[in-house]
Amino acid sequence: MRVRGTTVDAIAHYCRQNRMDKARLLQWRKEAYYDYYPHGDYWEYLNGELMPSSGYLKVWDIRPAEGGFLFLYPDAIDPDSVAPHQGMPHFLSVFAEGERWCQLMECKNVPELNEMVCSGRIRELIRVNEALHEKRY
Repeated sequence: MRVRGTTVDAIAHYCRQNRMDKARLLQWRKEAYYDYYPHGDYWEYLNGELMPSSGYLKVWDIRPAEGGFLFLYPDAIDPDSVAPHQGMPHFLSVFAEGERWCQLMECKNVPELNEMVCSGRIRELIRVNEALHEKRY
């Protein structure tokens, strides 16, 4: 169930939860309100609506993947069956490489990117990113 609260209250909540990346992101928000979906004391923001209950999901699967999992949806042609998983061996490695690059560039999330732009350090981020790309290819 979606809940609407103030952005200030949401920032305070995320600080209490030690979810500082989320709190820092909301500090950039211009709207005074914040819509979130609570599950106990855990809050999350989503673009769009959620189904009122996971019981609406009848056809799905979760499969382990390198460093995480894959959520499989119904097949577009046969909606009563889970879509076949097509292996993408390089796909997950790209995410892992991107995470390493973010660590090197000291820009792991949107609030850090916003702060780099405001502080004038964005050119530094661009140069490091370009150097990593040149090294890779």
